[in-house]
Amino acid sequence: MEKTPAYLPELIFTSSGKKEASAILRMLKKGFIKKIAPRIYTSNFEESPESLISRNILAILGQLYPGAMLSHRSAIEYKPTALGHIIVTYSYTKKISLPGITIRFIEGPEPLPGDTKLNGELHASSLERALLENMQQSRKEGEESKTLSKKDIVSILENIGRANGDEQLNILRFKAGTVADELGMKKEYNKLNKILTRILTKKPSQVLKSPMAAAKIFGEPYEPTFISSLESFFRELSLILVSDLPEKNLSIQSFRNFAFFESYLSAQLENEWLHLDSAKEIINNQQPVVDPDYIEFKGLYDIASDWKEMKHVPETPEEFIESLRYRHSLIYRGMPDKKPGLFRDSSDNRWMDYLKVTGSLKKAFSYYKGLRSPFTRAVCLHFILLETKPFHHGNGIMARLVMNTELVASNQSKILISPMLQKEYISSIEQNDISTFLELWKFSARIFGNDMQQMQRDMGM
Repeated sequence: MEKTPAYLPELIFTSSGKKEASAILRMLKKGFIKKIAPRIYTSNFEESPESLISRNILAILGQLYPGAMLSHRSAIEYKPTALGHIIVTYSYTKKISLPGITIRFIEGPEPLPGDTKLNGELHASSLERALLENMQQSRKEGEESKTLSKKDIVSILENIGRANGDEQLNILRFKAGTVADELGMKKEYNKLNKILTRILTKKPSQVLKSPMAAAKIFGEPYEPTFISSLESFFRELSLILVSDLPEKNLSIQSFRNFAFFESYLSAQLENEWLHLDSAKEIINNQQPVVDPDYIEFKGLYDIASDWKEMKHVPETPEEFIESLRYRHSLIYRGMPDKKPGLFRDSSDNRWMDYLKVTGSLKKAFSYYKGLRSPFTRAVCLHFILLETKPFHHGNGIMARLVMNTELVASNQSKILISPMLQKEYISSIEQNDISTFLELWKFSARIFGNDMQQMQRDMGM
């Protein structure tokens, strides 16, 4: 009997290619895979089709319906309705039923440049576009409606105002006006503008008396307390509106200069005995590093200064875990006692149960990918790594590294931990204080140039 292939993707999609179609047919006949929905097969015989479809709905939409876009309430909630409906703008209007989920396609405009790319060829409406879509008339109510209720929309806008101030609400109003002009949604904009005006002028109104709208992501948590905390943090991050801070260190020398200080300051947080001059000598000296105190720093610098490696961000939960292990193995390749590239294999009463780490990281991936801006995705990754602590050593190092890979991939300034803000940074980790990360990001965006000494002076070192 032929052996089962060592590795098969969890989901396999039909293709118009004869070679792929023949391969699927052969695997189906041999019992290696099974069909769970039209054009969808799986190698996972343990989970129900409903569970598999729900957990992978973004990948399914991105693979089978290129150009599709999460819209209306789904672009804000990032979860199915209580009836299992997902609202998608596409090239036609139709309902397609999959195990556990009904995809409600609504014919509408293609994604705009400001809309968010989620998975494969799947997009999601920008916040401004989603708010306008939720101002549309719906023939059904409650969980059958394609739109959120007015009370829910008001709650979301009030939350944005509380978290970011009236200025951001005015910016949102301006952007929504631009989107409305592009899509011919003047009527919807007038409704949204009326609500924003009431909030900004603080006029008493019944429409403003509403509970907070809960923005949750579909998917069952593996470690309940972690996912609960992540959901709360996700809701907070999803309502933060920040302007871009484009990368200024565009030359090879400038990028490496920043990577040096980024790596040194990150490593120094874990090892206060590191000396700046010794670190500089290591970078300038091409000989292997012998001093164990500096191996971690050098491994981190080798990655942080590699533009190509820093631009790589994962597209699947499996790739996320693989990239974490790979980068950890590079940093600690000369330190076998740190178990380079290996997740924890023992419990620590202070940390998450090691048996739950991999599952929790996979669940967390959808939250991270669901955020709209590079800054919020970066901060979310930092949170995920420090909460799960997948490695025996170097979780802080890894948290700061993956945070910056997300920014580099979007051509945004990286974040270094300014010596003047180290205490605030440590405090912010305990309190999940996003404002400190924003302050660090703005500070870091001012650090650039081909002169390392000048860069050092600009940082106050």
